[in-house]
Amino acid sequence: MVRIPYFFIICVFILLLLGCSNTSPLPAIPETQIPASTTTVPHSDTGIAQEKEIMMSRINTEYSQYLDESISAEDIYNLMVLNLHDQEIRNLLESNKRFGVIIVDMQYDWIEVSDEKSMVNNQLEVMDFSNDHDIPVILLSYDVEQPTLKRITDKIDTSKRNFVIVKRDYNGFIEENMKTLVKELDIDYLFIMGMLTSTCVYATAKGATEEGHSFIIAKDVINKMCSGSAENDCSDVTGNDVEGHKKALKYFDTNGILLESYLDFFVIYNIFNN
Repeated sequence: MVRIPYFFIICVFILLLLGCSNTSPLPAIPETQIPASTTTVPHSDTGIAQEKEIMMSRINTEYSQYLDESISAEDIYNLMVLNLHDQEIRNLLESNKRFGVIIVDMQYDWIEVSDEKSMVNNQLEVMDFSNDHDIPVILLSYDVEQPTLKRITDKIDTSKRNFVIVKRDYNGFIEENMKTLVKELDIDYLFIMGMLTSTCVYATAKGATEEGHSFIIAKDVINKMCSGSAENDCSDVTGNDVEGHKKALKYFDTNGILLESYLDFFVIYNIFNN
């Protein structure tokens, strides 16, 4: 067996100790380099308040002709918060501010279970709001065998100002009684909801524009995409399925007022009817 001299072992041990003593310590991370996720940043409303102050100043300058006892700068600010364009706001301010609701083709032929859970519930809330505020509600139904959803018709039956019109085309305004009714009601803005977004909702919104009426649409009271089973169910007006839906939304945003939520419609109505 080979014996290692004690002297050699002691020398190696001393060398190891000297090497460790010369090792530099790990540098401390400067406070400014600590990742943001490891620090707590207190929330501040200063930026929001400053932005609002700038917008209010602009409103008092650019919208001064509209400000009176019925419309305040705060009202116009609330419209801007909804992401309405300047021209959309001015059109609202210059109108008679009379609103109506149109429900398009909420029939069993096209409705899906997913729509039943969200879209229809939202529509029913709009109908309740309309009933509470004496807003006329027009139910359009396509001339097919399948009836309108019972939840919708039950609500219509209890509404103060309800009207039912059967249509033979995608566009509800092709019917003369529809044209006459909206004119007699003297409606400025039609809040349109229903199905299908890329066919009958689109065609009715376009028909309203051609008849000289303005429209408002919220994304959560129209179906998200075509639910028809036939391949051409969504292709006759703007294109098939998802692409047709996108084209319809673009038309709504360009030619009317497109909102994220039906609750935004309540805000608009309350601003002009406080």
